Amino acid sequence: MTVSPVTRALASVLLGLGLVPGLLPVPAVVPAADAVTYHHWGRAAAPDQVLRRGCRNYRYHYRVNAPTNSWLVEIFLVSPTGKGLGYQVLNSQDGVDPPKGRRHFRVCRSSTVPGRHKLRMKVTWYYPSDLEHTPHTGWVRPTYFRLTRP
Repeated sequence: MTVSPVTRALASVLLGLGLVPGLLPVPAVVPAADAVTYHHWGRAAAPDQVLRRGCRNYRYHYRVNAPTNSWLVEIFLVSPTGKGLGYQVLNSQDGVDPPKGRRHFRVCRSSTVPGRHKLRMKVTWYYPSDLEHTPHTGWVRPTYFRLTRP
């Protein structure tokens, strides 16, 4: 059985963090915005929404413009205070995730404050003809949306 480079990259990330897929906490290390060169390999954005009581789903949409069809995307949700609220992985392997779509983060009112939240997106892609499967990784310019009081 042949394992794709994207699946191998995802497995190494999960194993390195000691995680099980589906139970992904927010990684502790996300580089500072001033230390990043941004790429045009995609976008993640959300409309302004109302922060309701309890735990709710807050939608966002994404688009991946990686130079190849072999990619892995990590999307981070960050609160106005800089606290990580959510983390999701999207994968092109076997058509698991399309290059364009909608998803949601489940956020509890008790874990954040109303205000300007940030979506950060990291894209990793491979040239299919690259026998060593060298990954190319880069950050996409973050987007912002507001969660307001009812």
